[in-house]
Amino acid sequence: AANPFAFRGNGRIISKDYRLKLKTELCKSWMESGTCKYGDKCAFAHGEAELQKKKHVASRYKTKPCQAFHEKLFCPYGHRCQFIHSSAVAQHFSYLASLAENTQCLRQRLQ
Repeated sequence: AANPFAFRGNGRIISKDYRLKLKTELCKSWMESGTCKYGDKCAFAHGEAELQKKKHVASRYKTKPCQAFHEKLFCPYGHRCQFIHSSAVAQHFSYLASLAENTQCLRQRLQ
């Protein structure tokens, strides 16, 4: 199996997941002030020219509603959250869950 880790020039080990995410989002600091204390070592892109396409999306990405968002109407991860923030989608999931529950009850009655 391939090694999921790789060495950087400075001897630090970085994971394959980290490398896949490198420069796939704009740097918040750079966007707000035009500067970043990490400079060239920043994991985030400093401008559209550095921005990379996301290479991997988790198979369960955005497949369930975000519990924090739907309970508190706030999620600390914002648009980067791996869960769904749409209330319409959350209602759909709630509806499907109730259908599944009703189907299970009906099966038990028929047996």
